[in-house]
Amino acid sequence: MSSHRRFFSNAAFFTFCIGPLGAQTPPPSPQTPAGPGAIAAIVIQDVITYGDLDKKVEEYLAEWKQVKKIDPAIAEQARPQLRQRFLDDLIEKSLLSQEAKRQNITVEEPEIDHKINNDIKEAQKEGQPIRNIDQFFEILLETKKITREEYRREIQKYILINKLLWTKVFRPREFITPGERREYYFNHIEEFQTPAELVFRQIFVEPNRPDVDLVLKAVDQGLDKGVPFEELARKYSDSRAEEGGLWEKRFDEILKWVSPLPDILKRMKPGDIERKIRTASGWHYFKMEQIKAGDTQPFEEAQEEIERKIRIRRNLEDKNEFVEELKKRYPVQRFLQEVAEAKGGESSKKKTPAGAEEPAAGKIRDVSPDPAKAPGKGKKEEKNEDKQEDPPEGKKDG
Repeated sequence: MSSHRRFFSNAAFFTFCIGPLGAQTPPPSPQTPAGPGAIAAIVIQDVITYGDLDKKVEEYLAEWKQVKKIDPAIAEQARPQLRQRFLDDLIEKSLLSQEAKRQNITVEEPEIDHKINNDIKEAQKEGQPIRNIDQFFEILLETKKITREEYRREIQKYILINKLLWTKVFRPREFITPGERREYYFNHIEEFQTPAELVFRQIFVEPNRPDVDLVLKAVDQGLDKGVPFEELARKYSDSRAEEGGLWEKRFDEILKWVSPLPDILKRMKPGDIERKIRTASGWHYFKMEQIKAGDTQPFEEAQEEIERKIRIRRNLEDKNEFVEELKKRYPVQRFLQEVAEAKGGESSKKKTPAGAEEPAAGKIRDVSPDPAKAPGKGKKEEKNEDKQEDPPEGKKDG
């Protein structure tokens, strides 16, 4: 995310095999609310329920309200659009995973173990106090209600899809001309600006400490009384207490942290304090001390990064084209009522709540458990073109 450069966000959704398509349960009536077990879509032999879909929407809206500080009533107006777009994402992953199985691509248990162990190591490097794999899954179960077995299945699907993309879909390495490099660089100059360095303090409180509620109350009361943030960090923080919770990080490094921390730190200004932010690993309080401006990387020095970004864009094009082919080749039934119908025929674009800044299509961030981080990420989901999974061994620079 990030360090694993995931190609697309990972979705945690439940699928199961069904009989012949002609014998399917009728779709829910558009006039009645669909329950968690009602069918939102059928993708060949996979079923996506409203429960699967709404779980992802709820996670996204919860983060959206916290990070954007949007009024809950306003955020709720975006639910129909989010449902449609998350369903698109779930359908895509179902098509890809089933195609991988048809092409006899497999994932072995040691591959899953290796991936999870790497995820934990990366999370520890990013400052998340995860001591061992058992705590990793305890946090996952507590925050996302996802069991160890469910998470392993999701990792398996994630590896399966990436194997398919890297071995069967992405075009072979092609020469990128100097003209293409220069055009990309100047059209995306902001991507080559060295991220600013942030100097901030953090009070981190582990969720499993027996006095967690008392500590959170003491920190809040201390801040209300004007006690210096540094003093509170030395007394209560479970991380970097001796340094008064002080951190100095480039923003590109902070982008690897568990969501929603990067978004919160990005919007803070010197002197700002953010309280009681809940993530998979615990509770966070931040105080921004200083923001150091960055520089723009010269074109001559950015050649390797330019090439990497262009190849990622090409891979994204290849993946999207492949998914469209699968949709034409195999049956996909959508039972989710379209937004326009739900609004009496009005365009959904006109219904985006003011101030909510609904994400553009294809930019929805996945906040379901992130197989490349500690439980509860991601990153991003977010279909960020710069976040692409590395190819399997023996298939580099696809």
